[in-house]
Amino acid sequence: MSVISAKDPAGSSLHLPHIVRASNHALALASPTLARLESSRERIGELVPRAIHLLAGPPGSRKSGLALQLALDYGVAGNRTLLLLSEEDPGRVTERSHRMLAGRGGAAARRALSSVALEVAPHDPALLGRHVEQLVLRPASPHRGINLLILDSIQGGSVSAGADAAACRAAVDAARRLQLAGIATLLVGHVTKQNAVRGPRSLEHAVDVVLHLDCRGGRRTLTVTKNRFGPAVLRPVPLAIDPVTTRLSLVSHATAQVATVRAFVPGSGFVELQAAASLPPSGGGRGAFALCRGV
Repeated sequence: MSVISAKDPAGSSLHLPHIVRASNHALALASPTLARLESSRERIGELVPRAIHLLAGPPGSRKSGLALQLALDYGVAGNRTLLLLSEEDPGRVTERSHRMLAGRGGAAARRALSSVALEVAPHDPALLGRHVEQLVLRPASPHRGINLLILDSIQGGSVSAGADAAACRAAVDAARRLQLAGIATLLVGHVTKQNAVRGPRSLEHAVDVVLHLDCRGGRRTLTVTKNRFGPAVLRPVPLAIDPVTTRLSLVSHATAQVATVRAFVPGSGFVELQAAASLPPSGGGRGAFALCRGV
C-alpha cells in the first residue's frame, strides 16, 4: 500500500472550471474537476455514487492524468480514493500528483495527497475481484470506506483480444461488487485504431457512463457517448492542458468542430481520417487558443 506523501507543492495556481456535476444526487464526491463541463448549452452528465464510469482514450490523450486529477480533487473535499495501477509506476504517479497540486494551499494539498492511496493491480485479471475484496470490501480491509476506486487501466499490458475480453469481464465484475457497497468506480480503458472503445461491446453496455477523451493533432476533446443519468454529449468539448500543472481545463471556445473523411486506399481498404478544430464563440475573440501548450 502506498499513500501519496503530503509535501507542500509549489507553483502557480490554476482555477479549474467544473466538468461533471452531481447536483441531483447526494454525492460527497463533488469534484471541481468533474463538476460542470458545458459545450454551448449541453452538459456532460453526472458522476454519481454506486455508478460505473468508463474513461477511454488513445495514448497521449492524458486519460490517466484526468483520472488522477479527479482523485486529487476528491481528496481536497476530504473524500478517499483508491487508485489501482496496472501500467503506471507508483513513483511517477506520486510525482505527477505534486505537480498537479502546484499552487494549492498547503492544507488543501496535504488533504488531497493523504486521501489518495496507490496499489498495484494484479497482473492476472482473474485475481482482480479477490484483490479488490481484500483491499476494500472486508471489515479489516486497509481501504475500507473509500468513496471512489479508479482502475488504470482495464487492459493493463494485454495485447490479445482474448486477454482484453477477460480483463474487461474482471473489471466489470469488480465494479459491480463495489457498486453494491456504495462505491463509485472509474475504469480507464484503451481504444482501437478506429478510435472505438477497446474490448467487447458488452463493456460499454455494462457501465453507466462512457467518457471519451481524444487527442488529434495536439488538440484534446471530451465527449460523453453514454450517460444513464442524463443526456449524452456527442459534440466534442475542447480542453486545454496547463504546461505547469498538467491539469486539464475547459478552453474559452464555444465548441470543437470535427470532420471525418473515409477514403479507399488500394491494398489497405477504407481508411478513416478525422480533423478537429476549436472555434471561438460567435462574435469574435482574439484568435486561436493553444489547446496543448507545451506539449
